[in-house]
Amino acid sequence: MKLDEAIAAQTPLVQSLLDSVAAIGADPPGITRDAYGRGEEGISARCHREAIAQSLCYTWPKDLLEAGKRRLAGDTARAATSGEVKAVRPKSRALKKIVAEQALEFRLLKKSMIADGGERA
Repeated sequence: MKLDEAIAAQTPLVQSLLDSVAAIGADPPGITRDAYGRGEEGISARCHREAIAQSLCYTWPKDLLEAGKRRLAGDTARAATSGEVKAVRPKSRALKKIVAEQALEFRLLKKSMIADGGERA
């Protein structure tokens, strides 16, 4: 329980840091930032170059902060516990081995077909 207590003690500090980062990064409507320095480019140019939507550039920081706040508040549950992960790992290794063996067998069959004059795929 010491870890839970340590997390609970740090939660207000982290929450205030996230709030201050959100406040610093938010511009009021109609306000633009200073002109870009030499070698810098605007968000619209960067988004166009990377072929992504501008709205994505503006929404992901907010979404990230909100997800961090929810996680700190304990509103989200982890997908799996470490015990569950450890229990699934042997099954995962066995399945990976089966897939690898089938891929190797497929490759060998394909090579033998080509060597026998069969179709090339």
